Formats: sequence, C-alpha cells, structure tokens
Amino acid sequence: MRRLLILALPVVLVLAASARAGLPCSSCKTRCIEPPEDNPRCPCPCEKRLKLCPFDKGHANKYLEKLNCEETCCVRIKAVKKLGSRLHADFCDDPEVLEALISTLFYDPCWLVRREAAWSIFRQRAYTDEALLALYISSKLDPHVLVRARAAEALDILTLCRYKCYKCLYTFGDKVIVELRAKKFIPGRCDAREKYALVNFVALGAPPTCSGNPVKSGALAITPDSAESTLYPGRNETSVIPPVRGELLPAPVIRMPPGQ
Repeated sequence: MRRLLILALPVVLVLAASARAGLPCSSCKTRCIEPPEDNPRCPCPCEKRLKLCPFDKGHANKYLEKLNCEETCCVRIKAVKKLGSRLHADFCDDPEVLEALISTLFYDPCWLVRREAAWSIFRQRAYTDEALLALYISSKLDPHVLVRARAAEALDILTLCRYKCYKCLYTFGDKVIVELRAKKFIPGRCDAREKYALVNFVALGAPPTCSGNPVKSGALAITPDSAESTLYPGRNETSVIPPVRGELLPAPVIRMPPGQ
C-alpha cells in the first residue's frame, strides 16, 4: 500500500500542475515587446572591421577565374561560396571580390549561382550602397523566385536596425527598377549586360555613398592604371575600361548618352 502511494504521488503532482496552468493568473501582467529602434549611426562596413582572412589579395584570384561561363554551374557555385567566406576573401582588402559577386548576381545564366551570389554578399557583410542596391534590384527583377527570396533575405539582415540609413537608397532603387523594366532588363539573360548599361544612374539622382561619392553603376570597378578600387566615373560611349581578367564577368557599368 505504501509503495502504491509513493508511485501515485508524482502522477498527482503532474496533474495538479497541468490543471493550475489552465487557470487564469491574477498576478500576471501583459508585456508588450517593442521592436528596437533604427540605429541612427550609419557606419561603413569596412570601419572597425575584424580581419578574418589570413591570405593575401592574390588568394581570391583562383576563385575569381572560375566565374567564367566556360566552367560548369557547380564549379561556379563553389567559387562563389569561397568568395563569400571571410576566411578566404575580404572585399575591404580586395574590392574585386564584391565586384565579381555583384556581376554574378546580375549576369550569371544559372539561377543557382545567382542565388549563392546574393547570399555571399551577405556573408561578406557588404552593406555598401552598391551591394544593397544590387540586392534590392535582384529581389525585384530576378526571374527566379528563389533568387528573389534569397536576395530579399540578405537585404533584410544587412539593413536590420539601419533602415533609416537607406531610405534614400531605396527611393533611388525604385527609380532604377522602373528604368530597368522599361529597358526589359532581366538578370541572367544573354542581353542583361547591354540592357543594364542603358540606364543613366547619374540622371536618376544617385545618392552619395558612405565615402561621399554618388552611386553611379551599382558596383565597384578597378581602375587599370592605378589598380585601386573606385566607382566608375561618368563616361561616354567611346570610353572603354578593359576587364582585369579576360574571363571574369565585369561589373555593371554605365553607358552615358552622347553629349553628356
């Protein structure tokens, strides 16, 4: 009899606890969880950045060379993943990394590669205006739903608690998207590069970046003479900047109309 009482005691306690949980609690107070306010400070991604890549700038070259269309889709996906890892590349030390990721996001014909490029931009924590503008355009115009979803997810995380910093950028991005739709720009198509080059970013009122330079092309570029990372300056149709590597997909550029 005593043994039965001892065994029945835990069961009674459990039933009593569950019954009490179903009763209203007079001492409980309603707690409202408010979302955090936007951070008014808008830092640049390379400011106070922890360096994780132990390699020099040339380490990323072997992955950049694999982003040409002669390689298979699987090879390009692996290369984009490596470029997104801060242990293998850092766009602050090597701006060609971000340039290649943005170009892949717009121009690669394989949607799996474009989706991985969007996520690699996030993994690099590249919340520059050029990268965010590319993600915003991709989240609206990419023909594949999974690429749009991944670009939107990366954009939301990178701008978390910093929405006020990019209001002007989103307004500018809406204007760019309207122009790109008018030019029938579709990421991944064979004519995407030519259609993108028809948009005049300067005429749309590009906002200044954290460095003080206005967004003009939505991507970084390498000046061949100085090998420095700069934004593409305004050019006419006759001026051409050769690519750094013959097989690397170049970043989006602007083709200014004659006379401007």
